[in-house]
Amino acid sequence: MENKICNAHLYADILKNTDFSVPEIHLPYSNDHSLLAGPISIGNKKAHNRICYQPMEGQDADANGNPTQLTFERYGALAHG
Repeated sequence: MENKICNAHLYADILKNTDFSVPEIHLPYSNDHSLLAGPISIGNKKAHNRICYQPMEGQDADANGNPTQLTFERYGALAHG
């Protein structure tokens, strides 16, 4: 089977065969990613950059979905840079 990269045309083909409508959404894009390296305040917390990680995105949970020691070590390493 040939690997294909997902793109807007693929999603358009999928959506045209569905029975729901999706509003047009404009998502601005920039090649300048320097904003991601800057700090941001969220409530009374301050993040040193704007890059985040999805919880459990490393698929290192146990069979019940609980974090393992590897999960704690990985997120500890990410938090320390």
